[in-house]
Amino acid sequence: MELLRSTVPAADDDGQADDGEGRGDAPGDSSTAPKRARRARTAPAGKTKARNIRLSDDVHDRLWLLARQRKQTVSAVVNDLLDKGLPRWELKRQG
Repeated sequence: MELLRSTVPAADDDGQADDGEGRGDAPGDSSTAPKRARRARTAPAGKTKARNIRLSDDVHDRLWLLARQRKQTVSAVVNDLLDKGLPRWELKRQG
């Protein structure tokens, strides 16, 4: 069973093109199916800068899944989680 089908119609033994019917496809299924537009994922608020961190595969997979559920980028989800979980420090300057 093929997972990927050729975009070029295959010729039968008698030289006629195969239209894909008879293999479980209803006529016109692939061409009439509406294409869903991708929605842009929301980016983290504020100015961002690229930083490198190392994550275990399990943590990365959970972050990726949560980002897809929220329809956000992984960076936006990480920023939100760390912003909520880390303590806020207040700097007071003398002078």
